[in-house]
Amino acid sequence: MQTLTQTQTNRFERPVNNRLIGGVAAGIADYFSISTLAVRVGFIALTLIGAGIPLYAIGWILLPSSDASQSPAERLLARADSRSKQVAAIVIGFLLLAAVVGYSPVILLMAAVLGIVSYQLLKN
Repeated sequence: MQTLTQTQTNRFERPVNNRLIGGVAAGIADYFSISTLAVRVGFIALTLIGAGIPLYAIGWILLPSSDASQSPAERLLARADSRSKQVAAIVIGFLLLAAVVGYSPVILLMAAVLGIVSYQLLKN
């Protein structure tokens, strides 16, 4: 148990060791001090209802690897201009909404079209 003077030093990251695919489940398990197997079983259960793969992909993009200082998303955004960041925010928001209401090829096509249209509108 931590005292008030101690601080939490563990970082929410994907470890280099103990990975099966990208280390997302191992990173979640390490951060919350729970069984890696339980998190992996949770991802399998979520995959059966259609949410596991998108959530795992989001974790892979947002969580940095333990041997890197930034996540893939942070590295991408650091190089992008403000217009690209706005378009990314719009598309990500739309995809998160799609994750809530359900994925379909039409939803993904709409996200792609929305991204292109947003980019063109923000370009001018």
